[in-house]
Amino acid sequence: MMMLMVTSMLRKMKLNHQKEKRKNKRINSCRSLRKISPYL
Repeated sequence: MMMLMVTSMLRKMKLNHQKEKRKNKRINSCRSLRKISPYL
C-alpha cells in the first residue's frame, strides 16, 4: 500500500519536473531573444 503511494507520488513529481523544464525552456528562449533583440 505505502509503496504504491510513494511510486505514484514520485511519478507525479517526475511529471511536474518535466513540465517545469519545458516551461523553463520557453522562458529561457524568451530571455535569450530579449538579449539578442537590441542587436537585431
